[in-house]
Amino acid sequence: MMNHTFLVICVFFLTTFNSFPAYSQHKNSNFPEGFDQLRNKYMRYEENDTAAFKYLQQFLNKSSKEKNFRQLSRGYIDAIYFSKTNKLEYADSAIAAANFSKQEDFIARAYLSKGSIYYFNYKQYQKALNEYLKAHKFAEKSDDDYLKNRIIYQLAVVKGYLGYYPEAIELLYGCIDFFESKYNNPESHPNIKFNHQKGYLNSIHQLAQFHFNNGDNAKVDSLVRIGLSHTPSTEAFSLEQSSFYKLKGMHYYSVKNYSKAIEYLKKSMPEIVRINDFAQLSIIHFYLGKSFINMGNEDEGIAHLYKIDSIFSKEKFLLPELRNTYEILISHHNKSNQIQEELYYTNQLLKANHYFLSDFKYLSQRISKDYDNYNLSQQNKVLYTKTNRFLLLLILCIIGIFLLILKVYLQRVKQKKIIDSYNKIITALKKETGFLKPNSIDIPKSKSNIQNSELLKEILQKLAFFESSEKYLDSELTQAKLAVHFKTNTSYLSQIINEYKDMNYNDYINTLRINYITKQLYIDKKYLNYSIEALAEKSGFSSRQVFSNVFFKINNLRPKDFIVNRKNELAKVKENVIQ
Repeated sequence: MMNHTFLVICVFFLTTFNSFPAYSQHKNSNFPEGFDQLRNKYMRYEENDTAAFKYLQQFLNKSSKEKNFRQLSRGYIDAIYFSKTNKLEYADSAIAAANFSKQEDFIARAYLSKGSIYYFNYKQYQKALNEYLKAHKFAEKSDDDYLKNRIIYQLAVVKGYLGYYPEAIELLYGCIDFFESKYNNPESHPNIKFNHQKGYLNSIHQLAQFHFNNGDNAKVDSLVRIGLSHTPSTEAFSLEQSSFYKLKGMHYYSVKNYSKAIEYLKKSMPEIVRINDFAQLSIIHFYLGKSFINMGNEDEGIAHLYKIDSIFSKEKFLLPELRNTYEILISHHNKSNQIQEELYYTNQLLKANHYFLSDFKYLSQRISKDYDNYNLSQQNKVLYTKTNRFLLLLILCIIGIFLLILKVYLQRVKQKKIIDSYNKIITALKKETGFLKPNSIDIPKSKSNIQNSELLKEILQKLAFFESSEKYLDSELTQAKLAVHFKTNTSYLSQIINEYKDMNYNDYINTLRINYITKQLYIDKKYLNYSIEALAEKSGFSSRQVFSNVFFKINNLRPKDFIVNRKNELAKVKENVIQ
Protein backbone atom coordinates (compact mmCIF):
# COMPACT_ATOMS: atom_id res chain seq x y z
CA MET A 1 0.00 0.00 0.00
CA MET A 2 1.33 3.43 -0.94
CA ASN A 3 2.63 5.73 1.74
CA HIS A 4 0.94 8.79 0.32
CA THR A 5 -2.51 7.65 1.31
CA PHE A 6 -5.50 9.81 0.56
CA LEU A 7 -7.90 10.27 3.42
CA VAL A 8 -11.51 10.84 2.43
CA ILE A 9 -13.12 14.04 3.61
CA CYS A 10 -16.51 13.90 5.32
CA VAL A 11 -18.61 14.56 2.26
CA PHE A 12 -21.39 16.33 4.10
CA PHE A 13 -19.05 19.24 4.77
CA LEU A 14 -20.15 20.96 1.57
CA THR A 15 -23.84 20.46 2.27
CA THR A 16 -23.41 21.59 5.86
CA PHE A 17 -22.12 24.93 4.70
CA ASN A 18 -25.24 25.54 2.63
CA SER A 19 -28.05 23.68 4.37
CA PHE A 20 -28.28 26.41 7.02
CA PRO A 21 -27.51 30.12 6.72
CA ALA A 22 -23.76 30.14 6.56
CA TYR A 23 -23.79 33.87 7.20
CA SER A 24 -26.24 33.79 10.05
CA GLN A 25 -23.74 35.42 12.35
CA HIS A 26 -23.94 38.48 10.07
CA LYS A 27 -27.65 38.20 9.39
CA ASN A 28 -28.92 41.38 10.99
CA SER A 29 -26.17 43.64 9.73
CA ASN A 30 -25.63 42.41 6.17
CA PHE A 31 -28.93 41.31 4.71
CA PRO A 32 -32.31 43.09 4.45
CA GLU A 33 -35.27 41.26 5.95
CA GLY A 34 -36.85 40.62 2.57
CA PHE A 35 -33.96 38.45 1.45
CA ASP A 36 -34.11 36.33 4.59
CA GLN A 37 -37.80 35.75 4.20
CA LEU A 38 -37.32 34.53 0.63
CA ARG A 39 -34.40 32.38 1.64
CA ASN A 40 -36.34 30.73 4.46
CA LYS A 41 -38.87 29.54 1.91
CA TYR A 42 -36.43 27.58 -0.23
CA MET A 43 -34.06 26.42 2.48
CA ARG A 44 -36.74 23.93 3.62
CA TYR A 45 -36.08 21.78 0.55
CA GLU A 46 -33.69 18.83 0.43
CA GLU A 47 -30.37 18.80 -1.40
CA ASN A 48 -30.68 18.50 -5.21
CA ASP A 49 -34.41 19.23 -5.04
CA THR A 50 -34.93 21.60 -7.98
CA ALA A 51 -38.37 22.57 -6.64
CA ALA A 52 -36.49 25.00 -4.40
CA PHE A 53 -35.77 27.15 -7.46
CA LYS A 54 -39.38 28.39 -7.39
CA TYR A 55 -38.33 30.66 -4.52
CA LEU A 56 -34.59 30.70 -5.15
CA GLN A 57 -35.11 32.33 -8.55
CA GLN A 58 -37.09 35.11 -6.85
CA PHE A 59 -34.16 35.59 -4.49
CA LEU A 60 -31.72 35.80 -7.42
CA ASN A 61 -33.94 38.19 -9.36
CA LYS A 62 -34.38 40.50 -6.38
CA SER A 63 -30.63 40.63 -5.58
CA SER A 64 -29.75 41.15 -9.27
CA LYS A 65 -32.32 43.91 -9.73
CA GLU A 66 -31.09 45.74 -6.62
CA LYS A 67 -27.44 45.07 -7.58
CA ASN A 68 -26.87 43.55 -4.16
CA PHE A 69 -23.89 41.46 -5.17
CA ARG A 70 -23.32 39.99 -1.73
CA GLN A 71 -26.85 38.58 -1.71
CA LEU A 72 -26.49 37.52 -5.33
CA SER A 73 -23.34 35.55 -4.54
CA ARG A 74 -25.09 34.01 -1.57
CA GLY A 75 -28.02 32.96 -3.74
CA TYR A 76 -25.79 31.32 -6.33
CA ILE A 77 -24.01 29.36 -3.57
CA ASP A 78 -27.43 28.17 -2.41
CA ALA A 79 -28.23 27.22 -6.02
CA ILE A 80 -25.23 24.87 -5.98
CA TYR A 81 -26.90 22.93 -3.19
CA PHE A 82 -30.23 22.49 -4.94
CA SER A 83 -29.03 22.02 -8.51
CA LYS A 84 -28.55 18.52 -9.89
CA THR A 85 -26.53 19.24 -13.00
CA ASN A 86 -25.37 22.86 -13.07
CA LYS A 87 -23.39 23.15 -9.86
CA LEU A 88 -20.19 24.42 -11.49
CA GLU A 89 -22.09 27.07 -13.49
CA TYR A 90 -23.67 28.39 -10.33
CA ALA A 91 -20.29 28.35 -8.58
CA ASP A 92 -18.80 30.51 -11.35
CA SER A 93 -21.76 32.90 -11.06
CA ALA A 94 -21.21 33.07 -7.28
CA ILE A 95 -17.55 33.97 -7.83
CA ALA A 96 -18.44 36.67 -10.38
CA ALA A 97 -21.04 38.24 -8.08
CA ALA A 98 -18.66 38.07 -5.11
CA ASN A 99 -15.95 39.84 -7.10
CA PHE A 100 -18.38 42.65 -7.87
CA SER A 101 -19.10 42.94 -4.14
CA LYS A 102 -15.36 43.49 -3.50
CA GLN A 103 -15.78 41.69 -0.15
CA GLU A 104 -12.91 39.27 0.53
CA ASP A 105 -14.92 36.91 2.70
CA PHE A 106 -17.67 36.57 0.06
CA ILE A 107 -15.05 35.91 -2.63
CA ALA A 108 -13.38 33.31 -0.40
CA ARG A 109 -16.71 31.53 0.21
CA ALA A 110 -17.45 31.41 -3.51
CA TYR A 111 -14.05 29.88 -4.34
CA LEU A 112 -14.41 27.42 -1.46
CA SER A 113 -17.81 26.32 -2.78
CA LYS A 114 -16.39 25.70 -6.24
CA GLY A 115 -13.48 23.75 -4.77
CA SER A 116 -15.93 21.62 -2.79
CA ILE A 117 -17.81 20.75 -5.99
CA TYR A 118 -14.60 19.63 -7.67
CA TYR A 119 -13.68 17.72 -4.56
CA PHE A 120 -16.91 15.96 -3.66
CA ASN A 121 -18.88 15.72 -6.90
CA TYR A 122 -16.06 15.14 -9.38
CA LYS A 123 -13.11 14.01 -7.22
CA GLN A 124 -10.87 16.31 -9.26
CA TYR A 125 -8.37 17.20 -6.56
CA GLN A 126 -6.04 19.30 -8.66
CA LYS A 127 -8.86 21.66 -9.58
CA ALA A 128 -10.23 21.55 -6.04
CA LEU A 129 -6.84 22.58 -4.63
CA ASN A 130 -6.65 25.53 -7.03
CA GLU A 131 -9.95 26.86 -5.71
CA TYR A 132 -9.01 26.22 -2.06
CA LEU A 133 -5.80 28.17 -2.44
CA LYS A 134 -7.68 31.10 -3.97
CA ALA A 135 -10.16 30.95 -1.10
CA HIS A 136 -7.30 30.88 1.42
CA LYS A 137 -5.74 33.96 -0.14
CA PHE A 138 -8.92 36.05 0.17
CA ALA A 139 -9.91 34.65 3.58
CA GLU A 140 -6.68 35.95 5.14
CA LYS A 141 -8.17 39.46 5.10
CA SER A 142 -11.51 38.31 6.52
CA ASP A 143 -12.64 38.40 10.14
CA ASP A 144 -14.73 35.25 9.61
CA ASP A 145 -12.88 32.60 11.64
CA TYR A 146 -15.47 29.99 10.67
CA LEU A 147 -14.65 30.53 7.02
CA LYS A 148 -10.91 30.36 7.64
CA ASN A 149 -11.21 27.07 9.50
CA ARG A 150 -13.34 25.58 6.75
CA ILE A 151 -10.59 26.37 4.26
CA ILE A 152 -7.84 25.11 6.57
CA TYR A 153 -9.80 21.88 6.94
CA GLN A 154 -9.84 21.38 3.16
CA LEU A 155 -6.11 22.11 2.88
CA ALA A 156 -5.41 19.63 5.68
CA VAL A 157 -7.14 16.97 3.59
CA VAL A 158 -4.81 17.70 0.67
CA LYS A 159 -1.80 17.45 2.99
CA GLY A 160 -3.06 14.08 4.16
CA TYR A 161 -3.42 12.95 0.56
CA LEU A 162 0.24 13.87 0.02
CA GLY A 163 1.25 11.91 3.13
CA TYR A 164 2.24 14.95 5.23
CA TYR A 165 0.50 13.51 8.29
CA PRO A 166 2.10 15.56 11.12
CA GLU A 167 1.34 18.87 9.36
CA ALA A 168 -2.18 17.80 8.47
CA ILE A 169 -2.87 16.56 12.00
CA GLU A 170 -1.66 19.88 13.44
CA LEU A 171 -4.04 21.80 11.16
CA LEU A 172 -6.95 19.56 12.13
CA TYR A 173 -6.36 19.97 15.86
CA GLY A 174 -6.66 23.71 15.34
CA CYS A 175 -9.96 23.20 13.49
CA ILE A 176 -11.26 20.90 16.23
CA ASP A 177 -10.47 23.46 18.95
CA PHE A 178 -12.26 26.19 17.01
CA PHE A 179 -15.38 24.23 16.08
CA GLU A 180 -15.70 22.69 19.53
CA SER A 181 -15.57 26.07 21.27
CA LYS A 182 -18.45 27.41 19.16
CA TYR A 183 -20.43 24.17 19.22
CA ASN A 184 -20.30 24.03 23.04
CA ASN A 185 -21.08 27.72 23.50
CA PRO A 186 -24.61 27.87 25.01
CA GLU A 187 -25.04 31.43 23.72
CA SER A 188 -24.49 30.48 20.06
CA HIS A 189 -27.43 30.60 17.66
CA PRO A 190 -28.83 27.09 16.91
CA ASN A 191 -27.82 27.36 13.23
CA ILE A 192 -24.30 28.37 14.18
CA LYS A 193 -24.09 25.53 16.72
CA PHE A 194 -25.31 23.10 14.07
CA ASN A 195 -22.71 24.18 11.52
CA HIS A 196 -19.89 24.08 14.09
CA GLN A 197 -21.02 20.68 15.38
CA LYS A 198 -20.80 19.40 11.81
CA GLY A 199 -17.35 20.95 11.45
CA TYR A 200 -16.25 19.42 14.76
CA LEU A 201 -17.43 15.92 13.82
CA ASN A 202 -15.97 16.13 10.32
CA SER A 203 -12.60 17.21 11.76
CA ILE A 204 -12.67 14.37 14.32
CA HIS A 205 -13.49 11.91 11.54
CA GLN A 206 -10.74 13.22 9.29
CA LEU A 207 -8.20 13.19 12.13
CA ALA A 208 -9.06 9.54 12.83
CA GLN A 209 -8.52 8.78 9.14
CA PHE A 210 -5.07 10.38 9.28
CA HIS A 211 -4.10 8.36 12.35
CA PHE A 212 -5.42 5.15 10.76
CA ASN A 213 -3.25 5.62 7.70
CA ASN A 214 -0.35 6.56 9.96
CA GLY A 215 -0.75 3.25 11.82
CA ASP A 216 -1.87 4.69 15.19
CA ASN A 217 -4.79 2.34 15.91
CA ALA A 218 -5.16 3.37 19.55
CA LYS A 219 -5.89 6.98 18.58
CA VAL A 220 -8.29 5.83 15.85
CA ASP A 221 -10.33 3.86 18.36
CA SER A 222 -10.34 6.76 20.83
CA LEU A 223 -11.37 9.34 18.21
CA VAL A 224 -14.14 7.13 16.82
CA ARG A 225 -15.55 6.70 20.32
CA ILE A 226 -15.49 10.46 20.83
CA GLY A 227 -17.07 11.04 17.43
CA LEU A 228 -19.92 8.59 17.97
CA SER A 229 -20.60 9.93 21.46
CA HIS A 230 -21.04 13.45 20.03
CA THR A 231 -23.07 12.37 16.98
CA PRO A 232 -26.86 12.61 17.46
CA SER A 233 -28.86 9.64 16.18
CA THR A 234 -30.87 11.85 13.85
CA GLU A 235 -31.29 12.01 10.10
CA ALA A 236 -29.33 15.26 9.95
CA PHE A 237 -26.25 13.45 11.27
CA SER A 238 -26.74 10.09 9.56
CA LEU A 239 -23.74 10.59 7.28
CA GLU A 240 -21.42 11.48 10.16
CA GLN A 241 -22.60 8.37 12.01
CA SER A 242 -22.02 6.21 8.93
CA SER A 243 -18.55 7.66 8.46
CA PHE A 244 -17.61 6.75 12.03
CA TYR A 245 -19.05 3.24 11.52
CA LYS A 246 -16.79 2.93 8.47
CA LEU A 247 -13.75 3.93 10.54
CA LYS A 248 -14.77 1.53 13.31
CA GLY A 249 -14.86 -1.27 10.75
CA MET A 250 -11.44 -0.27 9.43
CA HIS A 251 -10.10 -0.26 12.99
CA TYR A 252 -11.44 -3.77 13.60
CA TYR A 253 -9.77 -4.86 10.36
CA SER A 254 -6.43 -3.46 11.54
CA VAL A 255 -6.64 -5.51 14.77
CA LYS A 256 -7.65 -8.61 12.74
CA ASN A 257 -11.20 -8.84 14.09
CA TYR A 258 -12.57 -9.43 10.61
CA SER A 259 -16.14 -10.42 11.56
CA LYS A 260 -16.59 -7.14 13.48
CA ALA A 261 -14.95 -5.25 10.62
CA ILE A 262 -17.49 -6.66 8.17
CA GLU A 263 -20.36 -5.86 10.54
CA TYR A 264 -19.51 -2.16 10.86
CA LEU A 265 -18.43 -1.68 7.25
CA LYS A 266 -21.77 -3.04 6.04
CA LYS A 267 -23.53 -0.87 8.61
CA SER A 268 -21.89 2.22 7.12
CA MET A 269 -22.80 1.46 3.51
CA PRO A 270 -26.47 2.55 3.04
CA GLU A 271 -25.90 6.26 3.70
CA ILE A 272 -22.67 6.30 1.65
CA VAL A 273 -24.51 4.66 -1.25
CA ARG A 274 -27.43 7.10 -0.91
CA ILE A 275 -25.24 10.16 -1.46
CA ASN A 276 -23.16 8.32 -4.09
CA ASP A 277 -19.81 9.05 -2.47
CA PHE A 278 -17.86 6.59 -4.57
CA ALA A 279 -14.58 7.52 -2.85
CA GLN A 280 -15.73 6.32 0.57
CA LEU A 281 -17.60 3.47 -1.06
CA SER A 282 -14.33 2.29 -2.64
CA ILE A 283 -12.69 2.22 0.78
CA ILE A 284 -15.57 0.22 2.27
CA HIS A 285 -15.38 -2.36 -0.54
CA PHE A 286 -11.59 -2.55 -0.11
CA TYR A 287 -11.68 -3.43 3.59
CA LEU A 288 -14.72 -5.67 3.15
CA GLY A 289 -12.87 -7.53 0.40
CA LYS A 290 -9.70 -7.98 2.43
CA SER A 291 -11.70 -8.99 5.53
CA PHE A 292 -13.54 -11.73 3.62
CA ILE A 293 -10.28 -12.95 2.06
CA ASN A 294 -8.58 -13.11 5.46
CA MET A 295 -11.54 -15.12 6.78
CA GLY A 296 -11.08 -17.64 3.97
CA ASN A 297 -14.01 -16.46 1.82
CA GLU A 298 -11.94 -15.45 -1.20
CA ASP A 299 -14.83 -15.37 -3.70
CA GLU A 300 -16.79 -12.88 -1.61
CA GLY A 301 -13.67 -10.80 -1.05
CA ILE A 302 -12.74 -10.69 -4.74
CA ALA A 303 -16.30 -9.66 -5.59
CA HIS A 304 -15.88 -6.52 -3.46
CA LEU A 305 -12.54 -5.72 -5.11
CA TYR A 306 -14.19 -6.00 -8.54
CA LYS A 307 -16.50 -3.16 -7.48
CA ILE A 308 -13.48 -0.93 -6.85
CA ASP A 309 -12.30 -1.54 -10.41
CA SER A 310 -15.81 -0.70 -11.69
CA ILE A 311 -15.65 2.65 -9.88
CA PHE A 312 -12.18 3.33 -11.31
CA SER A 313 -13.32 2.50 -14.83
CA LYS A 314 -16.45 4.63 -14.58
CA GLU A 315 -15.23 7.62 -12.59
CA LYS A 316 -11.53 7.58 -13.60
CA PHE A 317 -10.76 7.85 -9.90
CA LEU A 318 -8.84 5.71 -7.42
CA LEU A 319 -7.45 6.41 -3.96
CA PRO A 320 -3.72 5.66 -3.58
CA GLU A 321 -4.36 3.38 -0.60
CA LEU A 322 -6.50 1.16 -2.84
CA ARG A 323 -3.70 0.42 -5.29
CA ASN A 324 -3.26 -2.93 -3.52
CA THR A 325 -6.64 -3.92 -5.03
CA TYR A 326 -5.02 -4.59 -8.38
CA GLU A 327 -2.09 -6.44 -6.90
CA ILE A 328 -4.56 -8.82 -5.22
CA LEU A 329 -6.65 -9.22 -8.38
CA ILE A 330 -3.55 -9.88 -10.51
CA SER A 331 -2.35 -12.52 -8.07
CA HIS A 332 -5.82 -14.08 -7.87
CA HIS A 333 -6.11 -14.51 -11.65
CA ASN A 334 -2.50 -15.63 -11.93
CA LYS A 335 -3.18 -18.51 -9.54
CA SER A 336 -6.28 -19.41 -11.59
CA ASN A 337 -4.26 -19.24 -14.82
CA GLN A 338 -6.73 -16.69 -16.24
CA ILE A 339 -4.30 -14.90 -18.52
CA GLN A 340 -6.73 -12.42 -20.10
CA GLU A 341 -8.04 -11.25 -16.74
CA GLU A 342 -4.51 -11.00 -15.33
CA LEU A 343 -3.47 -8.88 -18.31
CA TYR A 344 -6.51 -6.63 -17.92
CA TYR A 345 -5.84 -5.90 -14.25
CA THR A 346 -2.15 -5.38 -14.94
CA ASN A 347 -3.10 -2.67 -17.44
CA GLN A 348 -5.49 -1.18 -14.88
CA LEU A 349 -2.66 -1.04 -12.36
CA LEU A 350 -0.49 0.79 -14.90
CA LYS A 351 -3.28 3.31 -15.44
CA ALA A 352 -3.63 3.76 -11.68
CA ASN A 353 0.11 4.33 -11.30
CA HIS A 354 0.04 6.97 -14.02
CA TYR A 355 -2.94 8.64 -12.33
CA PHE A 356 -1.21 8.72 -8.95
CA LEU A 357 2.06 10.02 -10.38
CA SER A 358 0.54 12.96 -12.25
CA ASP A 359 -1.97 13.87 -9.54
CA PHE A 360 0.45 13.59 -6.64
CA LYS A 361 3.26 15.52 -8.36
CA TYR A 362 0.96 18.40 -9.21
CA LEU A 363 -0.64 18.66 -5.78
CA SER A 364 2.68 18.42 -3.98
CA GLN A 365 4.16 21.30 -5.97
CA ARG A 366 1.07 23.46 -5.59
CA ILE A 367 0.57 23.08 -1.86
CA SER A 368 4.27 23.67 -1.23
CA LYS A 369 4.43 26.76 -3.42
CA ASP A 370 1.06 28.40 -2.74
CA TYR A 371 0.24 27.39 0.82
CA ASP A 372 3.26 26.41 2.90
CA ASN A 373 5.48 29.18 1.52
CA TYR A 374 2.68 31.70 1.92
CA ASN A 375 2.25 30.76 5.58
CA LEU A 376 6.00 30.98 6.07
CA SER A 377 6.03 34.50 4.66
CA GLN A 378 3.14 35.50 6.94
CA GLN A 379 4.94 34.23 10.02
CA ASN A 380 8.24 35.87 9.22
CA LYS A 381 6.91 38.93 7.34
CA VAL A 382 9.30 38.15 4.49
CA LEU A 383 8.38 37.13 0.96
CA TYR A 384 11.14 34.85 -0.27
CA THR A 385 11.81 34.61 -3.98
CA LYS A 386 13.35 31.55 -5.61
CA THR A 387 16.68 33.34 -5.69
CA ASN A 388 16.49 34.07 -1.98
CA ARG A 389 15.61 30.48 -1.24
CA PHE A 390 18.58 29.30 -3.31
CA LEU A 391 20.85 31.78 -1.52
CA LEU A 392 19.53 30.64 1.84
CA LEU A 393 20.14 27.02 0.88
CA LEU A 394 23.66 27.90 -0.23
CA ILE A 395 24.37 29.70 3.04
CA LEU A 396 23.01 26.78 5.03
CA CYS A 397 25.21 24.40 3.06
CA ILE A 398 28.28 26.57 3.72
CA ILE A 399 27.43 26.75 7.42
CA GLY A 400 26.90 22.99 7.46
CA ILE A 401 30.27 22.37 5.82
CA PHE A 402 31.99 24.80 8.21
CA LEU A 403 30.42 23.11 11.23
CA LEU A 404 31.46 19.72 9.89
CA ILE A 405 35.05 20.89 9.40
CA LEU A 406 35.03 22.49 12.84
CA LYS A 407 33.72 19.27 14.34
CA VAL A 408 36.45 17.22 12.64
CA TYR A 409 39.10 19.75 13.75
CA LEU A 410 37.92 19.74 17.36
CA GLN A 411 37.82 15.96 17.35
CA ARG A 412 41.40 15.86 16.11
CA VAL A 413 42.50 18.41 18.73
CA LYS A 414 40.76 16.36 21.38
CA GLN A 415 42.32 13.15 20.12
CA LYS A 416 45.78 14.76 20.11
CA LYS A 417 45.31 15.88 23.71
CA ILE A 418 44.25 12.36 24.64
CA ILE A 419 47.28 10.83 22.94
CA ASP A 420 49.64 13.40 24.52
CA SER A 421 48.19 12.70 27.96
CA TYR A 422 48.43 8.96 27.41
CA ASN A 423 52.05 9.18 26.27
CA LYS A 424 52.92 11.31 29.28
CA ILE A 425 51.45 8.71 31.62
CA ILE A 426 53.21 5.82 29.87
CA THR A 427 56.53 7.69 29.98
CA ALA A 428 56.15 8.25 33.71
CA LEU A 429 55.29 4.60 34.26
CA LYS A 430 58.26 3.35 32.21
CA LYS A 431 60.72 5.66 33.94
CA GLU A 432 59.29 4.90 37.40
CA THR A 433 59.46 8.57 38.24
CA GLY A 434 57.27 8.24 41.27
CA PHE A 435 54.15 8.50 39.18
CA LEU A 436 52.35 6.09 41.46
CA LYS A 437 53.00 8.18 44.55
CA PRO A 438 51.80 11.71 45.17
CA ASN A 439 54.93 12.39 47.19
CA SER A 440 57.94 10.58 48.63
CA ILE A 441 57.08 8.23 51.47
CA ASP A 442 60.46 8.91 53.16
CA ILE A 443 60.24 10.98 56.26
CA PRO A 444 61.15 14.48 55.13
CA LYS A 445 62.46 17.39 57.00
CA SER A 446 59.66 19.16 58.80
CA LYS A 447 58.10 21.96 56.81
CA SER A 448 56.23 23.52 59.68
CA ASN A 449 55.93 23.93 63.38
CA ILE A 450 54.22 20.56 63.89
CA GLN A 451 55.08 19.51 67.41
CA ASN A 452 55.97 16.06 68.70
CA SER A 453 58.49 14.83 66.14
CA GLU A 454 58.23 11.25 67.41
CA LEU A 455 54.50 11.15 66.70
CA LEU A 456 55.08 12.79 63.34
CA LYS A 457 57.65 10.16 62.42
CA GLU A 458 55.26 7.41 63.51
CA ILE A 459 52.38 8.83 61.42
CA LEU A 460 54.57 9.16 58.32
CA GLN A 461 55.76 5.58 58.69
CA LYS A 462 52.15 4.42 58.99
CA LEU A 463 51.27 6.38 55.87
CA ALA A 464 54.12 4.68 54.01
CA PHE A 465 52.82 1.26 55.05
CA PHE A 466 49.27 2.36 54.25
CA GLU A 467 50.37 3.15 50.70
CA SER A 468 52.47 0.06 50.13
CA SER A 469 49.77 -2.28 51.48
CA GLU A 470 47.14 -0.60 49.25
CA LYS A 471 44.75 -0.03 52.16
CA TYR A 472 43.41 3.01 50.30
CA LEU A 473 41.40 0.68 48.01
CA ASP A 474 38.82 0.19 50.77
CA SER A 475 35.73 2.01 49.45
CA GLU A 476 34.43 2.57 52.99
CA LEU A 477 37.62 4.27 54.16
CA THR A 478 37.17 7.72 55.70
CA GLN A 479 39.55 10.22 57.25
CA ALA A 480 38.03 9.56 60.65
CA LYS A 481 38.56 5.79 60.33
CA LEU A 482 42.14 6.30 59.18
CA ALA A 483 42.83 8.66 62.10
CA VAL A 484 41.51 6.08 64.56
CA HIS A 485 43.61 3.41 62.89
CA PHE A 486 46.69 5.64 63.22
CA LYS A 487 45.75 6.43 66.86
CA THR A 488 45.56 10.17 66.25
CA ASN A 489 42.87 12.76 65.49
CA THR A 490 41.58 13.90 62.10
CA SER A 491 42.92 17.44 62.53
CA TYR A 492 46.50 16.27 63.12
CA LEU A 493 46.31 13.69 60.33
CA SER A 494 44.91 16.27 57.92
CA GLN A 495 47.69 18.72 58.75
CA ILE A 496 50.38 16.09 58.12
CA ILE A 497 48.86 15.04 54.76
CA ASN A 498 48.52 18.68 53.68
CA GLU A 499 52.12 19.53 54.46
CA TYR A 500 53.93 16.29 53.59
CA LYS A 501 51.83 15.11 50.64
CA ASP A 502 51.04 18.56 49.25
CA MET A 503 47.28 17.90 48.99
CA ASN A 504 44.21 17.47 51.14
CA TYR A 505 42.97 14.10 52.36
CA ASN A 506 40.46 13.48 49.54
CA ASP A 507 42.95 14.34 46.79
CA TYR A 508 45.56 12.17 48.48
CA ILE A 509 43.32 9.08 48.59
CA ASN A 510 41.98 9.67 45.08
CA THR A 511 45.49 10.07 43.66
CA LEU A 512 46.62 6.81 45.25
CA ARG A 513 43.59 5.00 43.86
CA ILE A 514 43.91 6.42 40.32
CA ASN A 515 47.68 5.75 40.27
CA TYR A 516 46.95 2.16 41.33
CA ILE A 517 44.33 1.47 38.66
CA THR A 518 46.36 3.25 35.98
CA LYS A 519 49.31 0.99 36.70
CA GLN A 520 47.08 -2.11 36.62
CA LEU A 521 45.68 -1.08 33.25
CA TYR A 522 49.22 -0.75 31.99
CA ILE A 523 50.74 -3.96 33.32
CA ASP A 524 47.76 -6.38 33.37
CA LYS A 525 45.83 -6.93 30.13
CA LYS A 526 42.80 -8.38 31.87
CA TYR A 527 41.98 -4.96 33.34
CA LEU A 528 41.56 -3.60 29.82
CA ASN A 529 38.47 -5.77 29.40
CA TYR A 530 36.81 -4.65 32.63
CA SER A 531 33.84 -2.32 32.52
CA ILE A 532 34.22 1.20 33.92
CA GLU A 533 31.97 0.19 36.81
CA ALA A 534 34.24 -2.73 37.62
CA LEU A 535 37.37 -0.55 37.47
CA ALA A 536 35.70 1.96 39.80
CA GLU A 537 34.93 -0.81 42.26
CA LYS A 538 38.44 -2.25 42.02
CA SER A 539 39.98 1.11 42.85
CA GLY A 540 37.68 1.89 45.77
CA PHE A 541 35.27 4.39 44.18
CA SER A 542 31.58 4.29 44.95
CA SER A 543 30.33 5.16 41.45
CA ARG A 544 31.36 5.04 37.79
CA GLN A 545 30.89 8.79 37.32
CA VAL A 546 33.02 9.79 40.33
CA PHE A 547 35.76 7.41 39.22
CA SER A 548 35.71 8.72 35.62
CA ASN A 549 35.81 12.36 36.75
CA VAL A 550 38.71 11.80 39.18
CA PHE A 551 40.62 9.77 36.59
CA PHE A 552 40.26 12.65 34.14
CA LYS A 553 41.30 15.23 36.76
CA ILE A 554 44.51 13.39 37.55
CA ASN A 555 45.44 11.86 34.17
CA ASN A 556 43.85 14.47 31.86
CA LEU A 557 41.92 11.80 29.91
CA ARG A 558 39.00 9.48 30.56
CA PRO A 559 39.56 5.83 31.55
CA LYS A 560 37.85 4.66 28.33
CA ASP A 561 40.34 6.73 26.30
CA PHE A 562 43.27 5.26 28.20
CA ILE A 563 41.95 1.75 27.57
CA VAL A 564 41.45 2.39 23.84
CA ASN A 565 44.97 3.76 23.44
CA ARG A 566 46.52 0.97 25.50
CA LYS A 567 44.73 -1.68 23.39
CA ASN A 568 45.88 0.02 20.20
CA GLU A 569 49.45 0.11 21.49
CA LEU A 570 49.40 -3.60 22.37
CA ALA A 571 47.88 -4.46 18.98
CA LYS A 572 50.70 -2.65 17.18
CA VAL A 573 53.30 -4.45 19.30
CA LYS A 574 51.70 -7.80 18.44
CA GLU A 575 51.57 -6.90 14.76
CA ASN A 576 55.24 -5.96 14.73
CA VAL A 577 56.17 -9.22 16.44
CA ILE A 578 54.25 -11.25 13.82
CA GLN A 579 55.91 -9.38 10.98
